[in-house]
Amino acid sequence: MPVVNEMAEALEQVRTAPDVTGRASGLEEADR
Repeated sequence: MPVVNEMAEALEQVRTAPDVTGRASGLEEADR
């Protein structure tokens, strides 16, 4: 299932790339 593989790769990229910025924004919202 090539489609599933493509989706898995996309999810991995989304999880790894903006991980730091996602945590930072989450912390900022928590401080508020």
